[in-house]
Amino acid sequence: MSTPYPVLELGAGDIEEIADVIATAFTGLAISRWLVPDDPLERWQCLRHQFELQLDYAFTLGARAQGIRDSLDRLLAVAVWVPPPHPDAPAGPEDYEQALLGITGEHHQRFRVLDAVFAAHTPFDPHIHLMFLASVRRGRGLGGALLRTYLTEHDRRAGPLPVCLDASGPAVIPLYRRHGFTGDAPVEIPGSGGLCLYPMRRDPLPPHAAPARDRAPRPTSRSRRRMARIRQSLFQLVDWGFDTGSMQEVSADRLELMGRVHHLEHQVLQLHRDTDARDATITAVTERLVAQLDGGHPRPILRDLTGGIAADAALGHLVQTVRDHAANTAAVLTGIAQQWHQSAQTLQALAERMLDHHDDGGELHEGCSTLMRAAAHLARRAQSVAVLGGAQLEQQWSGALSVPLALAVRTAARRITAGHRVTVSGTPPVTVDSEVIDALIHVLAELLDNAAHASPPDSPVEAAFTPVHHGWAVTITDQGRGLDEHHLSRARERASGRATPAFGDLGQPPQIGLAAVGTLARRHRFRVDLAPMVHGGMQATVIIPDDHLSTAVPADATTAADSPPRPATTTAATTAAEPAGPGPAAGSSPTATP
Repeated sequence: MSTPYPVLELGAGDIEEIADVIATAFTGLAISRWLVPDDPLERWQCLRHQFELQLDYAFTLGARAQGIRDSLDRLLAVAVWVPPPHPDAPAGPEDYEQALLGITGEHHQRFRVLDAVFAAHTPFDPHIHLMFLASVRRGRGLGGALLRTYLTEHDRRAGPLPVCLDASGPAVIPLYRRHGFTGDAPVEIPGSGGLCLYPMRRDPLPPHAAPARDRAPRPTSRSRRRMARIRQSLFQLVDWGFDTGSMQEVSADRLELMGRVHHLEHQVLQLHRDTDARDATITAVTERLVAQLDGGHPRPILRDLTGGIAADAALGHLVQTVRDHAANTAAVLTGIAQQWHQSAQTLQALAERMLDHHDDGGELHEGCSTLMRAAAHLARRAQSVAVLGGAQLEQQWSGALSVPLALAVRTAARRITAGHRVTVSGTPPVTVDSEVIDALIHVLAELLDNAAHASPPDSPVEAAFTPVHHGWAVTITDQGRGLDEHHLSRARERASGRATPAFGDLGQPPQIGLAAVGTLARRHRFRVDLAPMVHGGMQATVIIPDDHLSTAVPADATTAADSPPRPATTTAATTAAEPAGPGPAAGSSPTATP
């Protein structure tokens, strides 16, 4: 569509009039309504003053402004084209943040978000930036006339640069496509309720070529496209330098060429720096997010990326969603564990009654003993599942101030089906506080069970005690085949509590033993390690710190250790007031054959 009014050149003296036109044209846009939601007059004023700041800075970079006036000399439409900035040019208007805050007031954070989105998606390679295209008389072809005038002249120049813009909505995209622009994926504005910017680009056209309406899509990799554009611009600049007619023009053009090549090199270097910086930022944000999910209240860690608007709410929603999912999973696991434990209690009570009536040592007595051990094993496994679901172990020794360490090992042996193979050497003169004794017995039972399953069925599993610096160590040694280096490293990480694998890493069927050991070790500051033995087999070591121990051994501790009582029915774990920390670790057999 043609217009009866000519396209005129505008200058820095027209900034206020240009800002009026742009603000008037943009006030009704959805993005503008999001920036300043309620008062249209306040919205127009905020936009106008911000545009004045940006236009003043653009003219310092050598921007070119063109406009169309009517017969009364009123400005109807305007386009502002900004060339690539010099490497030494300032990054933005002077004191922009303070000035923007004074202009926008309570709406400041939204304007910062929009500025951050523009900055994050600005192409790295040198280009002409269509900063503004605005018309107060839509449907008259004024915007098309401004585009056509500038781009026709631009294409006739030697070695033109690409032209880039950010469209404010899908309604204007057909206009730009008619003039050779192609679009990238929309960029959503955080916290705007789904509003997007639409980055578009027009690569240089060969002489006398008509603008393409629908070009083939470029590669999906943004970095590859940017590097290709830099190379293309470099080749065009070189060709342009050698095609100049006179030697004087060649010399001048080559000086400019050298400057542009230097600028390109600077842009490539900056691209690598920005990429490294963004990678570091993403890593830092991820680590902080994981730390927040692990406990505590969410903090606005995305404020530096999005200007702060809606970051708190978005992050809080994400954290709450993950925590809700984790809580639901924990509740399901704990419920299953309680069902298992109820079944184990029933079996154990039945076996105890039968054992009381058949204590003659015959075959039935032996069967009842086996059934009791199997029920205790099932109850222990139910406790492990509950621990992985974020539950605490109920204290079964709450009536005692402390329990002999040797008795703890013997009690753990009674909770595995192969407990008759466990030999306990020595009686250390220490007792374990009742607050941690149940967790310690559970850890020892899991490690004893792993050792028994990983060794020949007729071989012993040996438990011994060693005093260490600031504590006592319980060592559990088996005669199995051991683990290769890879599986040993993974088992050590999980048993010590240093690794926090996801539920999907527990395997099929799930191996929960070492996962529960690692979780309890983190809670109660036990040190757990696994190591290969010279003669073959593995040795698991549990170090109990001094603050969990006491040297005051009761008078009957030796008797109690040598003849441990029949273990009480194992109680299911109860939901903890606080989560146990990171998720479970996989693998229940530290010495099992891979």
